[in-house]
Amino acid sequence: MNDTSRLDGPGCRHLLSELMRDQIVLLDGADLIRRFDWSLLKRHTITHAYGLVITSHKRGLLPTLIECSTTPTLLKEIVADLLPQNHTIPGEFRDRFYERHKGNLRACLRELYDLYAQD
Repeated sequence: MNDTSRLDGPGCRHLLSELMRDQIVLLDGADLIRRFDWSLLKRHTITHAYGLVITSHKRGLLPTLIECSTTPTLLKEIVADLLPQNHTIPGEFRDRFYERHKGNLRACLRELYDLYAQD
């Protein structure tokens, strides 16, 4: 699930119908689920699954075990790993992408991909 492909009500109910007691649900992007579906998912996994581990850009959906954050330096390192040798992106572009996307590295990389795909 991501910001362009969300878990809708029917998808949520289908997922829950297939849960078994020995399974752990790993959900990336819990903050993208509608409130009603989140409540249903949380209640159902408590009684029908072994556990629930989520990622979220919002606090408070479940207790936080590990908190991760991004930095402009992390974006620089990822971009350097992805670019062919002898190619660089000026630091001011990376910094602008980082600011514009409020630290969302996935969005920064999408924009960079689109930029390079035009060439």
